[in-house]
Amino acid sequence: MSLSPGRQRAARAQRGFSVMLMLGIIVLMGGMLAYAVSFTSGMNHSVAQEAAVLRVTQAANAGLEWGRYRVRIPAIPSCVPSTNLTIPLSSGAVPVTVRCTSAPYIEGVAFPTIYQLSATACSPAAAGGACPNLAGAANYVERTVTGIAER
Repeated sequence: MSLSPGRQRAARAQRGFSVMLMLGIIVLMGGMLAYAVSFTSGMNHSVAQEAAVLRVTQAANAGLEWGRYRVRIPAIPSCVPSTNLTIPLSSGAVPVTVRCTSAPYIEGVAFPTIYQLSATACSPAAAGGACPNLAGAANYVERTVTGIAER
């Protein structure tokens, strides 16, 4: 059984509509995929940056504790104006610059010395492993922590 000429035209018109509908769906899905890829890429960058901040903060705290240790041990020359360290972390080494200044303090009959400590950690470091890196970079992270010690 064959279709009448009017029905044949209607069938061809419907086939054209199906092709246009499929093209529209493909374009829409492509746009959604492109958005998902850019969104995921941005999220990955944010997570990596946050991990770098945590690493650098941990290294700066370790540098400050190293400075406090040096101040409290009498046999060690306690206050060096600036020392560059490399703190080994499980995710890689982080450079830290520890700075120290001291001032005598009169407290009744005692004469303790007060030490002002600051530890700056950065990633990536400047040439020579010193922080801060004044050149910086797009992924540059820096943290400074300060504290005091008395001996």
